[in-house]
Amino acid sequence: MKQERNLPAVLVPDATNRAALTTIRSLGSRGCPVTAGAPARASLGVASRYAREFFLHPPPAIDPAGFTEAIAGKLRQTGIGVVMPAADVPASALLQHRELLPAGTRLVLPPEAALERAHDKIGLMDLAASIGVPVPRGFTARGDFRSDPKAGELSYPLVLKPRVSRYYTEQGWRNASVRIAADAEQVEDYLKNCPEYEALDYLVQEKVPGEGRGVFLLARNGELQAVFAHRRIREKPPSGGVSTLCESAEPEPELLEYSRKLMSALNWSGVAMVEFKWDPETRRAWLMEINGRFWGSMQLAVASGVDFPWLLYCQEVLGEAGPADTGASRRRLLWILGDLDHFLLRLRRGDKPGALFRDLIGTRQGTSIDFDTFRMTDPYPFVLELFLMVRDTARSIVARLRR
Repeated sequence: MKQERNLPAVLVPDATNRAALTTIRSLGSRGCPVTAGAPARASLGVASRYAREFFLHPPPAIDPAGFTEAIAGKLRQTGIGVVMPAADVPASALLQHRELLPAGTRLVLPPEAALERAHDKIGLMDLAASIGVPVPRGFTARGDFRSDPKAGELSYPLVLKPRVSRYYTEQGWRNASVRIAADAEQVEDYLKNCPEYEALDYLVQEKVPGEGRGVFLLARNGELQAVFAHRRIREKPPSGGVSTLCESAEPEPELLEYSRKLMSALNWSGVAMVEFKWDPETRRAWLMEINGRFWGSMQLAVASGVDFPWLLYCQEVLGEAGPADTGASRRRLLWILGDLDHFLLRLRRGDKPGALFRDLIGTRQGTSIDFDTFRMTDPYPFVLELFLMVRDTARSIVARLRR
């Protein structure tokens, strides 16, 4: 439902992903003027009818300063005073070069100090342990940890988790990935071939049992304002990754309480995704990480009545509480093209067609189902997504034939 009042305009940069698309649709459908920025015209958020205007900017991962300068130029040109990044990379670039933005620009992000504490995986584990939030057994290392006496206290498989997800070198930004080592031989391979373990401190942790669970929330000054949870049914890749089919669910009380403690300790304001490993048999949980940003399957929360982009806008821009309907019926969200990838990957690994067919026909199972990018009232993002998938597949086939 559109609002009658004039709402402050918002710029959503790097509108290339599903979280940005959901943000643009959420705000635009309520009458908020949204400008979408992207490195290329063929971007999901740019294709949405709810983006009143679009412009091109450099990729934030490659040229963070140029990206921020382009954002600053657009803000000066249009008079827009609010920027709402939907992903880590544009948020990091804007914070890194904040001095380039016009005075008074509002970056809709959690407080920078809280973000830094949450993104520091070592510091976060120390904080969690100090307030009674369980974490996996482990220790901090740099370089080769195998001679450390603490290593002998842990059992394989081990998780090697760099302090930060991205770090800067003379050659530019590098990703620092989390890796699982099944044995000492794999540890040796990682230490030899992955430079982040020499460049950064990292956690060595025991791999804990259970399934991934997330608590999605909005907080204000450390107090929870809205909460949502879902369970993953299918993922891409099938072994674990982004959800392609997920279902709304009540958050486990233990996970909700742990999330409340963490937000209070961080004095958090904004959205967050608090990720845990959860063992349903023992009801034990372990903190994995906190992401202070929107998430890919956020459309499920919006469809279920917890409209996080709008709630965040109301809180941080309008200075008021927005409505959150947490009593919505059970719903599922299907990412059509992501789910197609899921089934193709399972076919390639040899799963039986009968099992795939049973999973496919069980997609709905009596629940209301919503689609992620596909929407009859806003069709072009899905059309673009389909085109890009076909184009990339064709290019891959041609490249293989030329070898």
